[in-house]
Amino acid sequence: MKLPPRSLLFLPLTLLALYRCDLFDIFPPEIEIVSPRNDVSYVVTLPIELRVTDNNKVEKVEVFLDDKSVHLFTGTLYKTDIDISGLGGMPQSIKVVAHDQVGNWNEATRNFSDTAWELVLAGHWNLQTEKAEDVFVSGNYAYVMGDVRDLYIVNIADPANPFLAGSYNAPDYINDVFVRGNYAYVAAYNAGLQIIDISNPANPTPAGEYKGSGSASSVFVLGNYAYMTGPQAGLQVLNITKPTIPTLAGAYEPAGSAESIFVAGDYAYLASWQGRLRIINIADPANPTLTGEYNLDDSAYSIFVIGNYAYVANGPDGLQIINISNPASPSLARSYDTPDWAEDVFVAGNYAYVADYYGLQIVDISNPANSTEVGYYVTPGHAWGVYVSNSYAYLADGDGGLVIFYVSELP
Repeated sequence: MKLPPRSLLFLPLTLLALYRCDLFDIFPPEIEIVSPRNDVSYVVTLPIELRVTDNNKVEKVEVFLDDKSVHLFTGTLYKTDIDISGLGGMPQSIKVVAHDQVGNWNEATRNFSDTAWELVLAGHWNLQTEKAEDVFVSGNYAYVMGDVRDLYIVNIADPANPFLAGSYNAPDYINDVFVRGNYAYVAAYNAGLQIIDISNPANPTPAGEYKGSGSASSVFVLGNYAYMTGPQAGLQVLNITKPTIPTLAGAYEPAGSAESIFVAGDYAYLASWQGRLRIINIADPANPTLTGEYNLDDSAYSIFVIGNYAYVANGPDGLQIINISNPASPSLARSYDTPDWAEDVFVAGNYAYVADYYGLQIVDISNPANSTEVGYYVTPGHAWGVYVSNSYAYLADGDGGLVIFYVSELP
C-alpha cells in the first residue's frame, strides 16, 4: 500500500491549528443579558449583568441605553449598576455590543415591557452609616429607622430634596416607630417603649418610657393608648394620657410571639413569626380577650387592616388577604405570591404597597378576592418598610436609603 506524502498526513492538523488561530477566527462573541429583566421596572439604579464568551479574547463590551453609550467594559467581569435617577424614567431598551481582539463583533438587544405602569421617582435620601429598615411619615417629616439604634428625622416638605433635620440615638435596637402629635413612640427592643419629644425635630429628646415585661417589637397608637407587642410579652396596653408617665392599663399574653400589630376599632390584630394572626378584643383596655385566630403557612412580618380585610406581609408566601368581617372566624380571601420576600405592607385607596425585599410591589386590591399586579419596581437596596402619604410612597430600602415615589397617577 502506498502512503500519501508526509505533508498530506499533517494537513488536517494544520487546518485545525489555522482554524483555532486568531487569523481564521470568524465567529463573533456570544452575549447573554442576565439583567436587567424586561418584566419589571427599575428606579434609581439599573443593574447590569452580562455573560459574554468568545473562542478568543473579548476586547471590549459597550452598553447602550436608548442608543446612548453608558458604560464600557474592558475586563472579564460584566457587572455594574447604572444610575438612571436623572433619566426621568425607565429607558425603553438596552443594547450590548461586544468585540473580540480580531475584529469580530456581535450585539444583543432587550426591549423593556411597556405593559407595566411606570413608577415616577420623586426623591432619594441616603443614610451614611446605617441601613434604612422602616419608615413612618407624619406631616413634613419621615421618621426613618436605622438598622442599629438611630431614628432619623428627614424633612420631606419637598420630596424631591429630602434632607436630615435631626436624629435620636435609642438605648437599644429600634424595631418599630409610630408618630402622633409631638411624640414618637419607639419600640426599642430590651429598652421597651421609648417616648420621644419631637416638637423640635432638630433636637428630639426623651420624654418617657415603659419597659414592661419582655422586649418590644411593635407599637401602635390610637386614642389615649399605645399598644405594644413583643416576642415574649404578647400585647401590652399602655395609657399614654400623660406621655411622660405611661402606665399599664391591661395585657394579653398568648403563647408564642407577637411581632407586628395593627389596631382598628375595638380590635387589635397581632401577627407573629409563628405564622399566626390573632384578633384581640380591646373594647375594654383593662381586659383584652381573644376573639379569633387564623393560621398562616409562614412567618408574618407586617399587617395592615382596613375595612373587612387584613393584609399580611407573609415573607416567602407573599401577600395574604384575610377576610375579617367576622372577627371570630377570619378566612382567606386571596393569596397573592409576590416575586421575592414580603416584608411590609401599606394600603392606600385601591392599592396595597408591598416592600418585597428587592423592590416595591404594587397590587390593585379594588376587588380583594381578585387582586392583580400594577407593577414591580426594583430598587438599589433591600426593601424592608413602606409608608404612603399624600400621593407619595416612602420606601425604606436598606442600603438604598429612603426612596420616594410619586404615586398619584396610578392607573
